[in-house]
Amino acid sequence: MLAPLALLCALLCALFAPTEALVAGSAPRAVISRASSLSLNASPFALEPPRLGRQPLTPGSGRLNVALRPAKQSDALALANLCTDAFYGEHTLPDGPIKFIQRSFVFAKVLAQVSRRLSFEGKRECRLLVAADARGGPLRGCVDLAVHLYNIPEQKFELTKDELPSQKDFCWRPYVASLAVERNYRRKGIARKLLREAEAIAQSWGYRELLLEVSAFNNAAIKFYSRGGYKVLRSDVAGTGAEEVDTSGLWWTFSTVPKYVLRKGLYFPLGPPVTGKDE
Repeated sequence: MLAPLALLCALLCALFAPTEALVAGSAPRAVISRASSLSLNASPFALEPPRLGRQPLTPGSGRLNVALRPAKQSDALALANLCTDAFYGEHTLPDGPIKFIQRSFVFAKVLAQVSRRLSFEGKRECRLLVAADARGGPLRGCVDLAVHLYNIPEQKFELTKDELPSQKDFCWRPYVASLAVERNYRRKGIARKLLREAEAIAQSWGYRELLLEVSAFNNAAIKFYSRGGYKVLRSDVAGTGAEEVDTSGLWWTFSTVPKYVLRKGLYFPLGPPVTGKDE
C-alpha cells in the first residue's frame, strides 16, 4: 500500500514542480524603439539586435574544439535533455522506475519550454546559444540571453511582464539564464566561453551591464560568477527564490530556496560577438 502512495506523491511532485531551466515567464521583450526607456546608467539602447553567424570558437589551452552557434529548432530535444540533466538530475537504470517517471514528466515540460523559447529567436530581443563539437557533433553546453523587465528600486526582474509600466521604476535589462554544460565536459572552459559571448552580445546591443540569478546554496556557481566579475546585488527572502531538487532518496524531492541577483558592469570593450554581427 505504501509503495503506490509513494509513487503517486512522486508523480504529483514532478507534475506540479515549476521548471526553471529556461525562463518560463513572459516572452523576451520585442525589438522596438526604446526612446522612453529608463536606464540605470544612461547607456544607449540599440534598436536592432545583431544577427548571428556560425563562426567556430576554439576554447583556450587546446582542451576542446567546440563551436558556439545560435540554437536551432532541431536542437530542442538535445537542449531539453541537457537542461533537465543539469538543473534537475540524470537517470540511470539503478535509480528505479519512480525517478525515471519523474524525470520524464520534468523533461516533457522542459522540452515544451525550450520549444517555446526557440520560437522567439529572430523575433524578440534574445539569443539562445549552444556550444557544440566544431566538427558538427553533439551539444556540450548552452546559455540563454534575453532582455526582460527590471524593477530598479527592488532590484529584481519581473519575468511575467513584457510591457514597460508607466512608473519610472522599471527599465529593460539583459538577463542570463540556463548556463549549462554536460557533466563530462565541465571545467574545460565551455561555461566561461558561453558567458563571455553572452556579455559581448549584450554589449553589442548597447547595454552596459548584465544580470543573472543563482541559488544562494549553489556555492560552485557563485564562485564561478564571482571569478568572472559578477557581484551580488541582493538576495530574495527565503521561499521566493530558485528551485532545487534532492535526488538522493527513492524519488526526487523539489524545494524552493533563496537566490541571489548578480550583476556585472560591461564597461570595457569586449569585441564583437564571435557568433556573428549585424549585416
